[in-house]
Amino acid sequence: MAPSARTVTVAALQLDLSSSDEAANIAAVSALIEDAAGKGAQIVLPPELFSGPYFCKVEDEAHFALARPTAEHPSVTAMQALAAKHTNFSFGIASTIFATNMEDAENILAWARTKNLDVVFNMLRFTDAMLHNKELQETIGFRPREEEFMRKFFLDRVHEESILSGQSFMYLHYADMIANGYHRTMPCPFQRQGLLLNPNGDLHYCENSQKLGNVLDESAESLYFRAENLKHREQVKTETCPTCLSPCQVNVGAMKQFIPYAKFLKRAYDVKRAPERHLETLPAAEQVR
Repeated sequence: MAPSARTVTVAALQLDLSSSDEAANIAAVSALIEDAAGKGAQIVLPPELFSGPYFCKVEDEAHFALARPTAEHPSVTAMQALAAKHTNFSFGIASTIFATNMEDAENILAWARTKNLDVVFNMLRFTDAMLHNKELQETIGFRPREEEFMRKFFLDRVHEESILSGQSFMYLHYADMIANGYHRTMPCPFQRQGLLLNPNGDLHYCENSQKLGNVLDESAESLYFRAENLKHREQVKTETCPTCLSPCQVNVGAMKQFIPYAKFLKRAYDVKRAPERHLETLPAAEQVR
């Protein structure tokens, strides 16, 4: 008997957000979400940083003035109102954890629960290629005490999450790498498929690769297969991939590879039942191919 198929309706929103009028931008996105949810969309993908112009194309400390407490941010309150109105639309936030805000992780989790918000935690990565923050690693990177705190924090999240969730996969990945000295144990889809495309057209193999070129000037295919770019790709695979912390689509990468994903499900089940035995379950480091 053939397995039953499940249809998921996805809506991707594209609109002009060049206006500096925050209220107008949020209203425009909210209207499109209303329309998509009303048509049965189960996943809605709005533009990143949709409340105003996409400011993070350049590094400018003046943009820090845009930050506000999460609970008061008009984007958050607008999305919460939509989630309350449409049962098929849920809304969550992402929080990036580093050494200087580490102890806030528990506070953020507790606050999100009082607001009935899903929250996803990420460990801060340091790369010069795309994030341009490598010089900060010495000052806000984790030390041994912080690492043990975060390993336990991520294992607690695995204990709470369904083992079938992408978050559970990512949290176990983080806990593994903290425990084994940052040797990657999960397959990375960017080694075999996928690219990163910036809003300005810059193309990268992954967040650790240098810029391959710009797709507005040359086709993605020619940039991908250019000899010097392929040479750089092999260098990244050899020098960076073995200790890359990035969870980028790690759950998707494993789900497309049955054996790694089956092994993960077994490990996640064991860790969920007995988090204190996590170290006994650590897999061998991923082999770069």
